[in-house]
Amino acid sequence: METYFITPNKDNCINQLGYVEENFGSFDVLTSVDDLIRREPDVFAVIIDNHSSHIIDADLKKLRRHNQYFLTPVFLLGGADEETLSDGILTDLNEPKHTALDIHDYISQINIYQFDWRSKLLFYLYTRPHLTLKAKHDVQQQGYYYYPLVQLFNHEADDSWIWLTELMQQKLLSAITHVDQLFCCTYCSSAHLKFTEHCPSCNTFNIQSTDFLHCFTCGNIAPQDEFMQDDKLVCHKCNSSLRYIGDDYDRPLESGLCLECGELYMDSSLRVTCMHCEKKFTPDRLSNKKIFELKLTDEGRKKIQFNTVNETVPVVDSSNFTSEDFFFATLDWLINIQKSHQTEKFCILGTYLPLLSENDLSLGYDLVQELKLILRKYDVIARLNQDYIWIILPKTAKENATHVMQRIQSFISSIDTEDTSSDVIKYKLFYSGDESLDNINAHTLISNLLREL
Repeated sequence: METYFITPNKDNCINQLGYVEENFGSFDVLTSVDDLIRREPDVFAVIIDNHSSHIIDADLKKLRRHNQYFLTPVFLLGGADEETLSDGILTDLNEPKHTALDIHDYISQINIYQFDWRSKLLFYLYTRPHLTLKAKHDVQQQGYYYYPLVQLFNHEADDSWIWLTELMQQKLLSAITHVDQLFCCTYCSSAHLKFTEHCPSCNTFNIQSTDFLHCFTCGNIAPQDEFMQDDKLVCHKCNSSLRYIGDDYDRPLESGLCLECGELYMDSSLRVTCMHCEKKFTPDRLSNKKIFELKLTDEGRKKIQFNTVNETVPVVDSSNFTSEDFFFATLDWLINIQKSHQTEKFCILGTYLPLLSENDLSLGYDLVQELKLILRKYDVIARLNQDYIWIILPKTAKENATHVMQRIQSFISSIDTEDTSSDVIKYKLFYSGDESLDNINAHTLISNLLREL
């Protein structure tokens, strides 16, 4: 394996070349990371000269997203690496070659069998035992907080926070520092929110806060300005002079006036508008997101080393639904079981939920978390197509499945959105004991149920 020094101008870095040779021995010089990737050599380490920060960032992304080089030791020659996206600044390390050797030793302990960004990130953490996932904040980021190391590998439109939370629940990652917490959009996880006060009666935001007075003589309640006559307080309805608070008048609990409908109210109605997806909802629907600095656990290291990560975290999508492959495999298995053993019945619950769009990741996650409180460990939840969720309930009587459906209806109806009305959302309950499953498989069954929905 060879060490490669990436620099756009070899003639201007004589001292750096000597430093690299002193620490790594022989090496080759290339003008760009693209040259390295085109050649596809067997690489021991890559050293990147002190380019501008955006060029270094682009080079690191190219290497980390390449299936052959995503674990390769990469060092920077000068500059700063606050986000630990490389393996360090060469001049700050006592023995950089030993650091690279340690990384290669960890690489030899694992079988690289998957190349999606999630697997790459876990492998990367395994080969750097002291590395942690540190969150940074940036007002330009949709969620305000983000993990630079995650973004280094992940170039998909995906809410990685949900996946990281699931890994924490599975004890593959542990929180070593509680950095912050913030409220985010229920639908897209954006932290950019607008809060507005509305009239609790007509829902307009054309309202104002004001001081009210209550006339004891006639019971009139009105803004204080309407009682002022020649610097005295006089009721404009009964002409009573209001001299003493507690005897002639008091201040009522009302503190707001709607300028549209004239309603007097004690508390305004608070509404939230997401500045990213423009959805509107009440504050009780906000998602409470906790931000942690994370580290791979010993349990996680063992599962990565022995290729058992997927046994703990079955293939799931970004909202924590089971994958289609796992869903259909389970359903085919249940169909075959019933064909052999007529007493083994199951139920399928399908829901058409139009507000569950591709960007409503937190809503999908909240729904799965709610379902976990209702369902058993071996029940299977999946999202097939964009707006449909399906639940397989093995060994379940029809009346028990009906109860599950009622619980789901109750949760969905609590979501404050125009898409949750009963004429929009549809449900379908299938009981395998009601019809023959001869000459039918999982895909055919779901297609039939989908048409009925």
